[in-house]
Amino acid sequence: MSHNVKRMLSGNKHALKHGGAAAVKAIQTGLPFTEHTAIVQDELEREFDTAGVYEFIKIRALRLATAEQIYWRAAQLAGECGDVEKYEGRIKTWGWLIMAELRALDQLNKIDMGKGTLDAVLEAYVEAEQLQGEGGSSQEAPVGDKQPELEQNTP
Repeated sequence: MSHNVKRMLSGNKHALKHGGAAAVKAIQTGLPFTEHTAIVQDELEREFDTAGVYEFIKIRALRLATAEQIYWRAAQLAGECGDVEKYEGRIKTWGWLIMAELRALDQLNKIDMGKGTLDAVLEAYVEAEQLQGEGGSSQEAPVGDKQPELEQNTP
């Protein structure tokens, strides 16, 4: 976490929890980001400009994969303990994370296959706009129409 974000959050323990919801609402309504969210956007823009499209997507895919694995392991543990409520909640989050991870990996694959960076980014943007237009709720992340082909050894 950058120094600016740490400074921004000091004294505002609710900024992380409510800042994300405010950012989503701003995106949905077309309103500008709040000051705190704009700071984070500026940092991401610098990271994007420095790393480039491929590395920017790769970093996010790895972060999604990390979170996905943590939720998968937690769901397995909840299942082994017989805690159905925790299992179902963790599986729901895991499902969203794995789909987001697979979409990011798909974009990396398209870039690797020579489709071209700009084409891959534009396609991802169009897909995101289509998903948003399909009325995804603020409580559930859109999964998309395509189901991944999983190997039999996939947990």
